[in-house]
This record gives sequence, C-alpha cells and structure tokens, in this order.
Amino acid sequence: MAAQLADEDIYVTGFSVPVVPHGKARIRTPKSSAHSADDIQRSIEVVRKVGKALAVI
Repeated sequence: MAAQLADEDIYVTGFSVPVVPHGKARIRTPKSSAHSADDIQRSIEVVRKVGKALAVI
C-alpha cells in the first residue's frame, strides 16, 4: 500500500513482518503543521481509494 500511496504523492512509512506480527501490517502517516486542510482531505481520499483497490478497507 505504501508504494501505491507514493505513486499518488502521499508519502507514508510501511511496517510489516518482522516489525509487526504477520497479518498486522501498518502504515505511519507523517503530519506537519505545514499541511493544509486540503492536503489532509486529499490524503484521506487517496488512502480510501488505494485501500479499496487493495481490498483492505
């Protein structure tokens, strides 16, 4: 998912085995006061789109 989000210019850090248990992969979303409300909204929309495409949400 992290790679697909990067393709959409949303940068996250992916965590998978052995950092987290098998089946419990996670992504970390860096946030900053420099992000606008529009930036956050776009990130939410892209995460939703990619998550649905990957059938994880």
